[in-house]
Amino acid sequence: MHLTATAALVAAVALWCVPAAHAHGEASPFIRTVVDRVAPPAPGISVTTSQATATVLQVRNETTRELEVLSDRDEPFIRIGRGGVFANVSSPEWFASGNPDGVIAPQARTGGPPRWVRVSADPGWSWFDHRLHPRTLTAVPPPTERRVVRLFDWTVPVRLGGQPARVHGHVEWRPVLGAAVPALINRPAPSAGVRVSVAPGAVPGIFLASTGRRPVTVIGREGEPFLRFTRDEGTEVNLRSPSHVDAQRLRGEPPEVPADSQAKPRWRQVEDVPQYAWPETRARYGPGQPPDEIVRSSEPTLLTNWAVPLDIGSERFDLRGRTSWVPFTPLGAPAEEEGGGLLDVLLLVLAVVGVAGLALLLLRVRSRRASRGFTAQ
Repeated sequence: MHLTATAALVAAVALWCVPAAHAHGEASPFIRTVVDRVAPPAPGISVTTSQATATVLQVRNETTRELEVLSDRDEPFIRIGRGGVFANVSSPEWFASGNPDGVIAPQARTGGPPRWVRVSADPGWSWFDHRLHPRTLTAVPPPTERRVVRLFDWTVPVRLGGQPARVHGHVEWRPVLGAAVPALINRPAPSAGVRVSVAPGAVPGIFLASTGRRPVTVIGREGEPFLRFTRDEGTEVNLRSPSHVDAQRLRGEPPEVPADSQAKPRWRQVEDVPQYAWPETRARYGPGQPPDEIVRSSEPTLLTNWAVPLDIGSERFDLRGRTSWVPFTPLGAPAEEEGGGLLDVLLLVLAVVGVAGLALLLLRVRSRRASRGFTAQ
């Protein structure tokens, strides 16, 4: 058996076994959790999901009415509104929402009257809602299957301004037919001592390291200073940069200060060395999943061109790239040339690594929040 065929078989078996071997089958890149609708419709309420060790539900409330997330006992355990996010720390659902397995720490005191504690000033929150998590998946197709299979439906009851509503969604098995892959068009070393690389993901990542004498500033999506790399200060981030606020929200963190590209930068050191990696929304394909005619194409397809300006000393350099849809060779199909199957396996592995990395990041963010404690209102 060729090396590529062996690698493909190992990858297929490993990915196919994820739903059976793990408590949360949606950690597999074949499993997607989809928000179908909010009923009745609620303009100003954004509900999305993010894939990690277990699916994270993300809600943002831009209305003047407060949104209450209810347990299956019809009791609110999260409130999201203009005043920020409040948690009912008497609710077991609140403590279960903080980790992917729904484990409640023995020292958590639950039960009794609601005790509301403010946990964020931002009107958005992300949490593990275990109604979205399959405990067993018995209808998972084999990895060679190329059709979408709906596995089960889910609902999350809410109240908006005191009026009942529901978030409806489903979990589906969707074959991995390809990946959105970012790549640099110009050289990865724009200047002496400056190196740049990109990594694939739902939101591609960029890594920059600088060992040169000249300072390097990454320009954000609205033309503002975003990141600064110097020998003396290492890496600094502008807390007011919209690109920084984008990155915080992608990590499930509330912004520390409001985004304002016109305000004077507010710098904070994030690394004591001049190197840093960040999620770059400009390299993302905006609609998310490409149209079916692109997904099912046998040829790579350009999705978007992108640019990230860098100021290196007094010189401007535009870091340019493209993000393309790269189809995989169907499992079991012969590769057109030796090595083609290995590329597919590598892309699949990168997808798995990206999911695992996001999971670890979310868990680290939750741990930091827990270590800070809460401020009662």
